Amino acid sequence: MARSNVSTSLRELQGWRIIKVAHVLGDRRDHFTATKDLCQTFQRILDERKRREVDPTLEVLQACVAELDAGDSRDDYVRQHLLDLLDFFATMVSLYEEVRRLPSDRLPQIVKLRGKMRKLLALDRSG
Repeated sequence: MARSNVSTSLRELQGWRIIKVAHVLGDRRDHFTATKDLCQTFQRILDERKRREVDPTLEVLQACVAELDAGDSRDDYVRQHLLDLLDFFATMVSLYEEVRRLPSDRLPQIVKLRGKMRKLLALDRSG
């Protein structure tokens, strides 16, 4: 691997807070450590994706609805569709925030419940 690719990849992983610089006494080179907790790594990835992708999408949807409301647009279908999208994103963010508040050691237990939830909601047609 080229040195520049390694450097770029390491900076990207640092930006995602997946690795950190660890200084070694007497060594000028940078050493790196990764988070050992997989749930914490997964949560950091989710946090960053939300910040980079979901939050800007919410802002654009809100701006579009505000623009439709401010103008004299009579396109009720587009406005309602945007409001539905905005409501869906807001609901998913709320769900994300609820899960994010849970202790990280509980996440594997919740993940294991997904099959039971599908059966409870009668979504699992095979069982």
